[in-house]
Amino acid sequence: VLANRLKRKAEEILVKETGRVEAQNDYRGQIFNIRLLAEKYLQHQSEPYHNIDFKKAFNCVWHYVFWQLTKNYNFENNLIEVI
Repeated sequence: VLANRLKRKAEEILVKETGRVEAQNDYRGQIFNIRLLAEKYLQHQSEPYHNIDFKKAFNCVWHYVFWQLTKNYNFENNLIEVI
């Protein structure tokens, strides 16, 4: 749910000429990889677990700038609190 809301907000912000094609291709690649993993787990009859290292991802951005951008682009306050 959170990822979908962030995706929608990010797509509103992306510039059509530069970002849309790259973003769509990136999502397609991620969906393809997730599908391959799901098929592999189904073959082995085991449950898939997906971990996201938010700490590692979040340490790659300038925090002050990130928070300012979320405010400038009118992210919902409850969404910012979750992040």
